Formats: sequence, C-alpha cells, structure tokens
Amino acid sequence: DISKLGERLQKIATFVGDRAHPFWDSTSITASDLQKYRTIIHGDPKQANIFFRETDDSEELEVGLIDFQWSGFG
Repeated sequence: DISKLGERLQKIATFVGDRAHPFWDSTSITASDLQKYRTIIHGDPKQANIFFRETDDSEELEVGLIDFQWSGFG
C-alpha cells in the first residue's frame, strides 16, 4: 500500500542504515576487520575545491584539494 510507504520506510531506516555502513558490527565481520578499508571522504568535491597542475612530465597531473569542512570517514 503506497499510502503507508513513508511509515514503513521510517521503521526500517535505522536497521538498513546500520547494515549499509562499512564498519557496522556483525558476527561474521567485525568493525576492526574493516578498519583497513577506511578512507577520508571530502564531502564537497566541486570544481572550486579541486586544483590541477601539470608536472614536468606533461603526461601527469598533480591534484590538490581544499575546503575540508564537510569531510569525514567513509
């Protein structure tokens, strides 16, 4: 029933969110097993926050990021 979709989604949102997170705790995979895959997420990767510069070897680029206000672990 589509009229109760929002209510049904709210009931399972926390459950699904917990399981979707790569560091959730389960019996088969522990959070410590997944720590090696932890990365930093920039959070605002728009053009104004990314800088490129050609190196002496013109086939490579150096990349710089600024504005880590919305960064976090992922």
